[in-house]
Order: sequence, then structure tokens, then C-alpha cells
Amino acid sequence: MNIDILRDVLKEKGLYIREYGDKNIVAICPLCGDHPNPNKKGHLYISKDPSKPIYHCFYGNEVGSVRSLIYHLTSSNKIADSVITKNEMFKNFSKSKIVKTPTSKNKKYILPELKKESSFSKTEYIKKRTMSNNMDIDFYKHNLIFDIKEFIKLNPFLECFKNEDKDLINKVQDKFIGFIGHNHNLLMLRNIDKNDKFKFKKYIFIKVDYLSV
Repeated sequence: MNIDILRDVLKEKGLYIREYGDKNIVAICPLCGDHPNPNKKGHLYISKDPSKPIYHCFYGNEVGSVRSLIYHLTSSNKIADSVITKNEMFKNFSKSKIVKTPTSKNKKYILPELKKESSFSKTEYIKKRTMSNNMDIDFYKHNLIFDIKEFIKLNPFLECFKNEDKDLINKVQDKFIGFIGHNHNLLMLRNIDKNDKFKFKKYIFIKVDYLSV
């Protein structure tokens, strides 16, 4: 794994924060944003260990491969391969058995369609966070939510929304983007209005029914 190129990509995107020796690079998560307290900046931990090429977002509990992170940030297989190739990544995953790629059978919810045309400000926010004007938003169609009301309507069995304040849901609908972690039990909402003091909202899917999607 080429740590120098990994570091350069993160710096170019304005995400690089610091490093912990030979273990991790700490960065800003390109999707869920960062903590409003400057002393707590950086919650995306990226392993520098070539035998464990993964990242972990500790707000959204999102885990994935370093290669997928670089590809999503740059939309370039060439750059992603320069950091770590697919063969190298899968070889290491096979040895360590630390990451299992989720499939549709693991999902406990139904996601609404990403309506990019009617969610221009949210689409632009994602592009700004990843600093990529050419980014295909469909990269994130399996865990990104623009229409929270439609998500709640499609998933009436999710108890975390049953007694939620309607005014809060209206605000979330207008100003927030939802991001579901790969473990399928947590929804992190991020405010796209940088001037609003209310930055994050988290929902945990405590009790759900399994669906075939």
C-alpha cells in the first residue's frame, strides 16, 4: 500500500488531520463532516498497515476498504490502484478476515431513490465534501439518504422514528443528509447548513424486521 499517495490525496481534498505513528492516519470524514469542536477534529481513522487496508468512521460506524475510499474521492481507478490494487486488497482481506462486504440480504431497510434533480443543494454538498465536481453520486446510492420523510414512510417498522418530533423531522428533511453505515444499524444525519449550530443527529435501529430488498 502506497501511504505517500494516500496521504497526498487526503491533503488535496482537505481531509488530512494528523498521524499516529505507523498505525493510522486521522482524517475528516468526507460524508458525515466533522465535530464542531476543533479539539475533536478528525474521526475517520485510516489504517497504514498494508495487511489491514481499511478505514473506520467513528461517528457513522462506517467501515470500508482504503481503495474504495480513494476511488470515491477521486473517481479514478488509476489513482486507487496506485494506493492499493484490488488483488492486494482482497489478498490482505482474505488473510486477516477483518472485513465482510455487505450484500442486499443484510439490509434491514428500504432506501428511497436519490432524486438528484430535486435535491440540488444536497448533491452539491456531497460534491463539495469530496471536492469532486465529476463525482457520480450513485456511488453512494446504497447508504445515502436525501429524503428522510420518504425513508421513514418506506420503513414504518423502525421504532426510532415512532415518537420523533415532527418539527425536527421537517428540519431534517430540509437541511440534512442521511448516511447509513455498512453494519446497517445506524443512521447518521449531517446538516448541510454550516451556519446552523445543530450539526448532527444519530438514529440507532434498535428493533427491526429483516427484509429482502
